[in-house]
Amino acid sequence: VQSLLLGSLEGNSHRGAPPEPPSNAEHYAEALAPLVNELRHWTPPEEAQEVVASLAPWMDPSQRSVVLLSRLMLMALPTQASMQFIESGRLFEWWELLPRGANPRYSLMWIALPARAAKVR
Repeated sequence: VQSLLLGSLEGNSHRGAPPEPPSNAEHYAEALAPLVNELRHWTPPEEAQEVVASLAPWMDPSQRSVVLLSRLMLMALPTQASMQFIESGRLFEWWELLPRGANPRYSLMWIALPARAAKVR
């Protein structure tokens, strides 16, 4: 059974072999994105603060990972909780972590939150 689960690492058979580690953070985010996006639909809106609280301490603007973590947090937030983060001003706090124009993709990704809030209304 163990040989069936692990597969043969010799020759051309790689079935059951451990997956290659992500080559970089972007690849890691791409791999996590579908899972995190689906979890958003199953996360109750009242747990949105907990999602933010778990990721917020790691969002350090001096680190390159701020873009990755911000993207994952944004994707994990339940749609019904979107307006709460806009009204509280948290959206703009996150948006301003990086200076304007420093990373165009970072700036554009935050537009998703107001778009989701508009869908709920």
